[in-house]
Amino acid sequence: NNNPYKFIDPNGLDATWIQHKDGTSTLVIKIFASGSGASEDLKSQIENHVENVQFPRSDVKIDVQFVDSPGRRINKLDLSPGNANCRDSGCVNRLGGNKGHADSSRSDVVEVASHEILHFPGINDAYIEGPEDSNGNRTGIPKPGYDRTNIMTDRRGNTLKDEQLQEAYKNRSTKKQVEK
Repeated sequence: NNNPYKFIDPNGLDATWIQHKDGTSTLVIKIFASGSGASEDLKSQIENHVENVQFPRSDVKIDVQFVDSPGRRINKLDLSPGNANCRDSGCVNRLGGNKGHADSSRSDVVEVASHEILHFPGINDAYIEGPEDSNGNRTGIPKPGYDRTNIMTDRRGNTLKDEQLQEAYKNRSTKKQVEK
């Protein structure tokens, strides 16, 4: 929150769950975007998409912040054309990890990047992997209790569940801070 007196995050670069005095919380996800597709317009679209994901909790908000330079503990998102080292249009190095890729040549790059960004603070996929279709594309079905409106089930979705926010809160790479 750009206030070194109130908040302690030495390098200012970790995904952070901030508990505010008024009882609300903010999940801050800072990202350095690189690659030929990392335009200011695309970053703005991705930021808006993630921040407008809907969930039942009214006491939590998600704040995506694109930063101007990489750091040792910062989330890095490559927005280049192609699959890089991914099986399909996007991936992260691990759940709660700090490196991801989204194929910037795709028309759904905003949705792909948004899904991958939510893996940075430790939010799991909400689908069961299925066999590849006849074109070699991945298939899947929603996990029990989820549907395709959930962004972690289907990248076109725009919802999360409260328990998914708890995954982010409980993730060991997500820093916790209490507003003083």
